Amino acid sequence: LSAVALCAALGGIYQGAALAGSKSSAVDDNAAATDIAKARKALAERQGNDAVRWAEAAVELRPQVADYRAVLGQAYLLAGRFASARTTFNDALTLSPGDGKVALNMALAQIAEGDWTGARQTLDSNSGSIPVSDRGLAMALAGDPMSAVNLLLPVARQPGADAKLRQNLALSLALAGRWEDARVVAAMDLSPTDADKRIVEWAAFARPASRYDQVAALLGVTPAADPGQPVAHTKNLELKPRYNSFPPTSGKHYYRPARFDIYDFALPQIAVVHN
Repeated sequence: LSAVALCAALGGIYQGAALAGSKSSAVDDNAAATDIAKARKALAERQGNDAVRWAEAAVELRPQVADYRAVLGQAYLLAGRFASARTTFNDALTLSPGDGKVALNMALAQIAEGDWTGARQTLDSNSGSIPVSDRGLAMALAGDPMSAVNLLLPVARQPGADAKLRQNLALSLALAGRWEDARVVAAMDLSPTDADKRIVEWAAFARPASRYDQVAALLGVTPAADPGQPVAHTKNLELKPRYNSFPPTSGKHYYRPARFDIYDFALPQIAVVHN
């Protein structure tokens, strides 16, 4: 998260592996891995809707893989679907507590949803796993710029402090109303002309028209209508049922049968058989 541009606010693209499945689920494991690889590629190309489609397919196949849910959360953020991103990152943290990248992204989604209190709680409870520079700016965006300044200022004075941290401090100062100090800090890495231009940009940034404007601007995304997660993803993070045969021919029916269509990605066998 950077005051200059999107600087790993999405925390990098997750490269986690799927949980090992039984022999009867190997096809689903492979299909989920293929889907998530396509989702990562779409994220890298900033194709939000495509990333959502592939990541949703992977999570549907393997709902217990935290990394897959984290990638889906990133996809929702890129697509401007903040409510779904918030829910999905929370699911990922439930499966894998203490992941700082997921916690930071969840806090950003909470801020975009106007839940500043929840965002600050998320940042506080994961403070040990979120880099100080990212946590400070997120605190400022969550309505507490003075605490952000108090956190970032001592670190910015230490040897080895980088431009990202200083610019995040400068933006936090601006959001706290300390514009002269903000310009001084910004000018440590910018020419006087560019520092003045940055302050003008931040003056507009500091007056959002909507609750999601600041997060959307930092991420470079356009907020979109959000229908929410697929119902299948919200079923208490339960593992899919196991069957005694492969392909499965009897037993509990799949929660979302496949519609009759032509697909360009693999479908879970139980969705095909139980139609």
